[in-house]
Amino acid sequence: MTDGPASVDGELMARDQAHGPEQLSRRSLLGRSMAVGGTLAVGSLYGGAATSALAQTRSGSGWGPPLPTSGNPAATAEQRDLEALAIQLLSAGPVVQAKQAVANRWRTIVGPANITAEAQARFNELVDEFTFHYVLLACASDPSYPHVLGSLFSPPHQWFGMSVPGSRSGGAENPDNYYAVIPVQYGTAYEIRGRRFQPTPADKPLSVSGNPSLTMTLGTIDMNQLDLDLGGSFRITVSPDPANGDPNHVQTFPEAMYLFLRYSRSDWRQVPDALQVRRTDGPTAEQWTEDQIAARAAAILPEDVPAMFWFNSIFAALPPNFTSPPANTGGVGGLPTQSTSFARLQLADDEAFIVTVGPGGAAYRSLVLYDFWLRSIEYWQRLTSFNNAQSAPNPDGKLTYVVSKQDPGVANWLDTTGLQQPRIIQRWQRVNPSGPDGPPSITGKLVKLADLAANLPAGVPTVTPSERQQQLDRRAAEFAPRFQT
Repeated sequence: MTDGPASVDGELMARDQAHGPEQLSRRSLLGRSMAVGGTLAVGSLYGGAATSALAQTRSGSGWGPPLPTSGNPAATAEQRDLEALAIQLLSAGPVVQAKQAVANRWRTIVGPANITAEAQARFNELVDEFTFHYVLLACASDPSYPHVLGSLFSPPHQWFGMSVPGSRSGGAENPDNYYAVIPVQYGTAYEIRGRRFQPTPADKPLSVSGNPSLTMTLGTIDMNQLDLDLGGSFRITVSPDPANGDPNHVQTFPEAMYLFLRYSRSDWRQVPDALQVRRTDGPTAEQWTEDQIAARAAAILPEDVPAMFWFNSIFAALPPNFTSPPANTGGVGGLPTQSTSFARLQLADDEAFIVTVGPGGAAYRSLVLYDFWLRSIEYWQRLTSFNNAQSAPNPDGKLTYVVSKQDPGVANWLDTTGLQQPRIIQRWQRVNPSGPDGPPSITGKLVKLADLAANLPAGVPTVTPSERQQQLDRRAAEFAPRFQT
């Protein structure tokens, strides 16, 4: 794929020429969304008939253009038009009403007395991104006309000439992850085609999910184990049939609603797979209209607040400045192949929290700061998360992090950005507990900044001010490709 929006328009033309204008579904009437002067306009092809990358054959079984071999595999015409449609539907009456219900339900379920001034300052942003998340998900939820929706749980971003709102819904999204969803239904067969880019993310689980909050895991396959051809291409079949040992087959179940893909980058230079999906068999229905999509979003918006609050309640039950022992997250709506530790901090400006982590031989690991609502904190420009590549180890192989408002000069400094009540999640994925690192471990200790040096393990890596700036510059440079077109 060449750089720039023109390459995406080429994808549109290739798809439309393959299907022919007479084959376009009613979704084609949505138009090819492009940004003109900050507003969405409709492009025209074929003598004035508007087209869209969301348009497929009436059977929903057509492939799109060839998969890219270079560039950003997330920057597809399909993704662009899903986001453009979601932006448009934010102003739909049912969505506007549901957004108010979301705000009311969050306040009620958390309890006004438990919402601190710090949490209140970030509340409106939570509601905005929570709403866009579920509207965007609804746009890609029609199982008879499936799409690959990527870049879910992302911060606000600019691409394709659009200002796209954030979709961090308060479920402790992982800054290292590229998230994608594909709608499915039991009794229908699908085929996914993909191409592996290099370097590839360290962990790539694909889960069958049974609810819109993506917390009901019905089954999981390891995409590290997929059979690939010599060029890195692969196909995955999806149906109610059992896999019977086939690593490239996903079995669905009666409750199935989505395939949920997580690409966990142990290094931000790692690139997710290019993906497309088509339906190959099963019942068909009329493609959802915009009104139906808006109604779907409005229905799930307030109903998923309790699911997200469940994660928040885990932290509320913890004593302050305590790190929970590593535990599998499958039982609390997280990734079944992941171990985590949680902490709820209360820090004064002159205090620091020291975290020392045993890596456990994990192919992927990270320590991430979140706000009260379990939303990530400006990780694209502040040091609020560290993964394998970003962390500097101690001489003994363990990793020590310092959480504080002031920069302590420690290499692994987690910047609170002024928050006094951040949450922490440490993740370990693809652990090797019998390896030389032993099982995952974690300890935490609250100290005064004046006493920090005396409480750090020997040999903790430090940085100079110029090295800190280089660290930040490298972070920004490695984040930028996520939204390059």
